Amino acid sequence: MTPPDKPIQSVAKGDRGLREQRKQKNRGLTITQQVTVTRTDRTTDGQQLRGTYGFIPNPHRNPAYNKDQQGFYLAAYEAASRDVTDAAHRYSLVQPELLEFDFAGVTYRAEKWLIGQGSRSKWRVDGPEEPG
Repeated sequence: MTPPDKPIQSVAKGDRGLREQRKQKNRGLTITQQVTVTRTDRTTDGQQLRGTYGFIPNPHRNPAYNKDQQGFYLAAYEAASRDVTDAAHRYSLVQPELLEFDFAGVTYRAEKWLIGQGSRSKWRVDGPEEPG
């Protein structure tokens, strides 16, 4: 597929997907974010961004994680997808080395996971960000 050649006017979030990963010592999370991209010529296209993150420190050592795993993963998703609609951040998921969020009094950072060919990351929207 050829990337769109029209500049991006805006990006809107759609459905999200969260899938826990268990292939390494610490659990991780694969985030998928559906987006609708509006181009400067008013055409739209749908894309899916995806990234897989591992967390430091290990959330299993936090009793609050064991009581509210859904809350932990939602906090991770909110942190990872905060820049999807922001032109200044190139309409992208937050890169693992920049992801940081708080949950139940603990600050978590992310690391990139290498989990196989079936989970390739696509961090940002395709196409030029600026007119011209």
